[in-house]
Parts: sequence; structure tokens; C-alpha cells
Amino acid sequence: MARKTPLTVVALMVSGSLLLSGCTPVSDWWSETFGDASGPPEVKEEFPYVREGRIFQDTGQDAEMRFSITGLERTDEYTVMHYEVTYLDDFAGPNRNLSMAHTLVDPLTGRVYRQFLDEGGLKYGSESPNEDGLYPVHDGVTNEYTRYFPGSPTRCPR
Repeated sequence: MARKTPLTVVALMVSGSLLLSGCTPVSDWWSETFGDASGPPEVKEEFPYVREGRIFQDTGQDAEMRFSITGLERTDEYTVMHYEVTYLDDFAGPNRNLSMAHTLVDPLTGRVYRQFLDEGGLKYGSESPNEDGLYPVHDGVTNEYTRYFPGSPTRCPR
């Protein structure tokens, strides 16, 4: 069993105080290792942001799909997301993407934003041809969409 002497306790208290106080050697090491903690990390937007996978449709025609975010625009009132959808499998006809999340997540704050809906309950942005929320899909054709979300906060809470 280890004996605790006053010297050991004092040494632990001094080293802990130095670490917590942000002494220069520790602070310099921390900044070199993890970067400057003066604010949120710098975000470099690289578009398009592309993912592929199986999507589950309300028509039962589950298919491989490529989803590409091609741009984001931010104002105080809203965030606009521009994206493209390409079906890689044989898939045709009108559809709704049931397994597509209708949310936008702020990676810095973790806040989740729902899409704006119009008075008819349809997603605000791109309009379907028959105004029923269904979009035509044809082999080899990439559909482009625009969706609106609430504006993201201008600064991160600390």
C-alpha cells in the first residue's frame, strides 16, 4: 500500500494547478497539438459532397442512389441547400424519398433544423411538376433540388 506524504500531495497540487492555470509550456503544447482554442474550427466547404447508398422509396422500388450536396447559402433568416439525386439502379416513376432525413444538422452546435414547409405541407424550394410533392425520375437523369431550412446561429455558444 502506497503511503501518502505531504510532499507527494503538494507536488500533485502544484502540477495540477499548473495544468489548470494554462502555464505557457502546457498552453504551447496544447495549441501545437490540438490547435488554437480561440474559437470554432475553420470550416472549409468542399462541394460537391457526395454519398452513395440504398434508399427506400414509398413505391417499394428500393434502389442505389447518389446524393450530392452541391452548395449551401446562409443568411440570418434561412439556409438554402442545393443538391442532386441520381439513381444508379433502374428506377422510374414518381417517388418520395421516405428514408431521406428532412433535417439539416449544424456540426458545431449539434442543433437539428427541419425543412421549411409551404401552406400545403410540401417542402419549400423546388416545386414538383404536379404540385403533389412527387418528382419524376428517369434512367440516367440527375434531378436537381433546392431546400430551405431555418438560419443557423451566427456564433457558437461556449
